[in-house]
Amino acid sequence: MARYEALRQWRTRKAAERGVEPDVVMTNSTLMALAKANPADSETLAAAGLLGAWKMSAYGEEIIAAMRRVNGGSGADKASGDRG
Repeated sequence: MARYEALRQWRTRKAAERGVEPDVVMTNSTLMALAKANPADSETLAAAGLLGAWKMSAYGEEIIAAMRRVNGGSGADKASGDRG
């Protein structure tokens, strides 16, 4: 699943920046749920209920940006029915 791999790469970079283990940034199960939810913007990311307030504030825009890169510049890829 391309979205999951993109999120894993983002998490690895973020963990290295913070000097922590990747699971401290976000667990694999949360990354998988985010990849499946494929939020198009911060509103749909918040509505998915997968991140608490701190992680939403700290990482939300970066997560959306990572998803957009995978989705070809847009949010959720509903036109093609992409499931990852």
